[in-house]
Amino acid sequence: MHDDQTIRETGSPLMRRLATAFLACLGISLLASFVIAIVAYIDGSSWLIYLLGALAVVPIPVMLVILYFLLQRVLSEDAAGDSVGMGGKIEAEIVTTVAHAFSADERAEALAILSAYGVGPDEPEQTRVRLAIIHLSDGSLDRLQYFTDQAKEGYRDVLAWDAESAASRRD
Repeated sequence: MHDDQTIRETGSPLMRRLATAFLACLGISLLASFVIAIVAYIDGSSWLIYLLGALAVVPIPVMLVILYFLLQRVLSEDAAGDSVGMGGKIEAEIVTTVAHAFSADERAEALAILSAYGVGPDEPEQTRVRLAIIHLSDGSLDRLQYFTDQAKEGYRDVLAWDAESAASRRD
């Protein structure tokens, strides 16, 4: 877990530096295209101006698309970084489900309780089991703690109880 935490902590500043570099390149490209457009307007006789203008303007949409995906990743890392507990990174799906199941005052405590599952080597399928725990808790922190403890002892039981609960809700 320590190595994963180290990778996550060093990845975010790298992504920020890359995003800053792309923003700088985008700004330079935009500035160059405006300068070339002004020069072309003043002295429109040179065909080289149009070629240089195209070289400055064409990369802009490509850089915007790359910047969008880069910033999306940086922002998602920051949002997930707010939800790190003892068990490691809490997935966005878990955070969303907790937000629907618990009040705003209880969400942080609920995420802390859920992060306790997945620490041990005998605690696989973190996302699936955490979702089952949330479903079984019915918005109660006490039940959330109970089912988290049960999952740590035997996660298959929690998955089976959630499946039974889901089947009874459908009937």
